[in-house]
Amino acid sequence: MEKGMDRKRLINEYLVGADLTLIGFHEGMIRSDYGIETFGGYDKMGNVLFVNTLNSRFIK
Repeated sequence: MEKGMDRKRLINEYLVGADLTLIGFHEGMIRSDYGIETFGGYDKMGNVLFVNTLNSRFIK
């Protein structure tokens, strides 16, 4: 991901037609300024599954 690019915007642009999208998050994202908003803003997408992670994983 390019520096300065919004993660949520990137996901919405590239995966809008996907039937199922897995989105990883960690506890720090919820404790930060975003709070519960971490899970919002994906209304135009298909099914979204949020997965709590301790370490980053890239799934091809």
